[in-house]
Amino acid sequence: MGFLDKVKETAKDADEKLGDRIDIDKLESKIRDEKRNIEKIVKEIGDLCVENARAGKDTTIADVKDQISKIEECEKRIQEFQAQIDEIKAKKSS
Repeated sequence: MGFLDKVKETAKDADEKLGDRIDIDKLESKIRDEKRNIEKIVKEIGDLCVENARAGKDTTIADVKDQISKIEECEKRIQEFQAQIDEIKAKKSS
């Protein structure tokens, strides 16, 4: 293998590693977005509880069922993104 072939191979490897890092960064950003969504939903639940308490009403599961479903959807997406990250990392180490 000549010098230029080695340079080409090294450049190709560096490009693949950079591409994987970019993909991981994008997925990690999506995970952060989902976690922020969860925080926002939890705040909405808390605000509703405070509002109901001030009005002398109880907050029931039925009152927050939609928010709970949204949290579960966010958690599912986080798991999917993390699985994709794990797959990329496993590919790199093999």
